[in-house]
Amino acid sequence: MLFPKLANNTPLALLPDGKLTFREKFSYGLGDFACQLLIGPAGGLLIYYYTEYVGIDISSIGIILLLSRLLDGVSDIIVGTLVDRTRSPYGRQRVWLLRTAIPFMIALILLYSVPLDWEYSWKLVYVFISYNIAITVIYTCTNLPYGSLAASITQDYGERAKLSIYRMLLAAAGGSFAGAATLYIVEFLQNTFFDGQRTPLAWVITMTLYGAAAVVLIYFVVANTRERTNCRSGEDSEAIPDKKDIVIGISELFKNRYWIFLTVGCLALWAAEAAAGAAGTYYSQYFLSDPKIIGVYGLYGTVVRLLLLFFVAPIIMVRWGKRNAVLFGIMFVLLSYVLRFLFPYSHEMNLLLTLVNGVGQAFTWTGMFAMIPDTVEYGEFRFHVRREGLLFAGATFSMKVASGVGPALTTFFVSSAGYVSGAEIQNAQTMTAILYATTLIPALLYLICIGSLLAYRLDKEYPQILEALAIRYAEKEALPQGN
Repeated sequence: MLFPKLANNTPLALLPDGKLTFREKFSYGLGDFACQLLIGPAGGLLIYYYTEYVGIDISSIGIILLLSRLLDGVSDIIVGTLVDRTRSPYGRQRVWLLRTAIPFMIALILLYSVPLDWEYSWKLVYVFISYNIAITVIYTCTNLPYGSLAASITQDYGERAKLSIYRMLLAAAGGSFAGAATLYIVEFLQNTFFDGQRTPLAWVITMTLYGAAAVVLIYFVVANTRERTNCRSGEDSEAIPDKKDIVIGISELFKNRYWIFLTVGCLALWAAEAAAGAAGTYYSQYFLSDPKIIGVYGLYGTVVRLLLLFFVAPIIMVRWGKRNAVLFGIMFVLLSYVLRFLFPYSHEMNLLLTLVNGVGQAFTWTGMFAMIPDTVEYGEFRFHVRREGLLFAGATFSMKVASGVGPALTTFFVSSAGYVSGAEIQNAQTMTAILYATTLIPALLYLICIGSLLAYRLDKEYPQILEALAIRYAEKEALPQGN
């Protein structure tokens, strides 16, 4: 074994009451900070890089992203199945983080290394291949095991909520850092080392720094977390699936009604965020006259989100339930869209609406990610087999598809309105399309999310399910060996 001290059977302290330590929860959250260094810029900033630095038409980017995200969704199912089949001294999920840390860095660099001297058609080929290597393959092989790790660390309802809070705290920090700092770093490098010339090499250097930081953070996650619930004595022998079991596992997904409701909600919510994010840089450039300012405002919103996540969200999610906390947050997000629609050119109102949106997002994604592990227990309760990887894969499948559908909606909508790459001024129809892409389209998708979550009732049933599983575990452990 290359890293014996990281073995899953190496003890890792819990608090006297059996709760997780701050160190383990914080370390787990750092994994999403690392992931955001790749996926954060891969939304609106990547589209901006492709159109403004590489010279690719925005509609072509929309088609590539949509096709790639459909492939990405399929890769989730494959990787989720492989995670459930994995057995190693480092556990099922943590070993995947060890394997993918260095490829994660390489893929991030390749994503922003489009050769400028290639013909246009070959640039498109490079974009398609590099995007799918980075997102469809490497990001999936990193983020899916990382996400499903929460279900393996603990079964405690409150502790899972806290794990999700730490994850969202650090994801928000990572995403906001990438969103706010990337263009400034690129501009600094251009002014300092390239005589102020716009050059993609500044992006390559920036992403190299991001990739190196991600490697360190991913290894930190592995060193300071342990898998517990999937290493229990008496665990079902069927947990190592064969090909037939894979088919059975996929069929079980669609018999898990709470997984279905949550997956539809995730699809709508992520599509809304992706649609708004893809148009955010263009909105900032043409309505606020500065493509970087929206990232700065987003940083202020993140401060609000982090404060609420740390001090308020744990209380709300435990007392009201995770689903109700998400619905509460969505109301604030919708209000932020209304404010932008009414005052699109106002810097002051955009700062205010960003703070309002930050309040909402303190509860939306935090609650959604905290709910996914609970569907693992529901599936185990119904079907007697524990499938962390496949259930997370199914949920993230919807997110991946949505993150392709959202930007595709935005790019097609804006492109059809006559958007001209690199133009200082866009026509009135294009300006309206950009505004709708950052307000009306995501708002309609959020309404779909609300409808799906209203059917979700697992928060109330979870304590009884956990009690039933505890009895089942005890009975299996009491059986003589060999039975």
